[in-house]
Amino acid sequence: MNKSVAISPALSLLLGGACFVVVIAGLKEAASTLNIVLLAFLLAQSLAPLPNWLQQKKCSTVISVLITIVLVVGGGLAVLAFLASSVSGLLAKFPSYKQQFLQMTHAAVAFLQGRGVDLAHSATVEGIEPVKIMQFAGSLLGLFAGALGNGILLLILGVIFLLELAHNDRKLAGGEYAPDSLVARIAEINAESRTFVGITALMGLLQAVVKVIALYIIGVDFAATWGVLFFFCNFIPMVGFVFAVIPPVFVALLDLGWQSAATVAVSWWIINFVGDNIVKPKFMKDSLDISFLMIILGVLFWSWVLGPVGAILAIPLILTLRRIGRMYLKNSD
Repeated sequence: MNKSVAISPALSLLLGGACFVVVIAGLKEAASTLNIVLLAFLLAQSLAPLPNWLQQKKCSTVISVLITIVLVVGGGLAVLAFLASSVSGLLAKFPSYKQQFLQMTHAAVAFLQGRGVDLAHSATVEGIEPVKIMQFAGSLLGLFAGALGNGILLLILGVIFLLELAHNDRKLAGGEYAPDSLVARIAEINAESRTFVGITALMGLLQAVVKVIALYIIGVDFAATWGVLFFFCNFIPMVGFVFAVIPPVFVALLDLGWQSAATVAVSWWIINFVGDNIVKPKFMKDSLDISFLMIILGVLFWSWVLGPVGAILAIPLILTLRRIGRMYLKNSD
């Protein structure tokens, strides 16, 4: 005779906590590979409306998929080639930027000392060494150049995910899958994150184009590069804009002076404010209902688990896990 064994709430909590720790440890260990897979799926979600739109325009499924593959692969390879060229250009100009930064720092110190500010015993100034700052910037460029090596794999996985999403969407629209099937449940789980990713990608692209035009008008070097950087940082909530605006402001400061740097900062802030607070709400009519605290904690947690890429994936992961939780509670009732 089978006898059910009652488990105390405390033991259930301990077992759940232990399972959670094991899962998180596994995610951290596999972060380098998992990041590529999740970013590829994020890319596929961003581009998924394209084959669906083509099919609505009476294109066959095969033609829609082929057009999508050509655009994605061609566009992806063009972006990778452009980024590789940009990184090469930045590395070539890095010694010049380093020299300009050192001259600017020495001039600022001399100016303050000339006004009677004693910096000789300032721990704050002693701790800020221009050489170390520029070495850190150089290491970031090296990391970015190395990350381009994963771009081809990311692109291939993105195409595969995109084909699968387009195939499943067509069958769901045609009623070939039951409402309680696995594919239907996965589509339901991804509904909110897919909407968020699609709208965020569209708004990021529009804002990036306008910001690149502004940089070209001001005369900042590598304007298109900073536009691409903004597009990806746009997926990072709250702080993504800050990460994206620092490089062009810094380059403008070194090359053109503080007036141009201030112009870059103000123009980018205005474009970002209009896009996020006026235009974006018109597309995203239904609020995602995520509190500010949840966003901050989510960014911190997933950045700790997956590294810097976790900040980009934080909101989609939060939306997906929240939908899974709601479906579980609904089925439990």
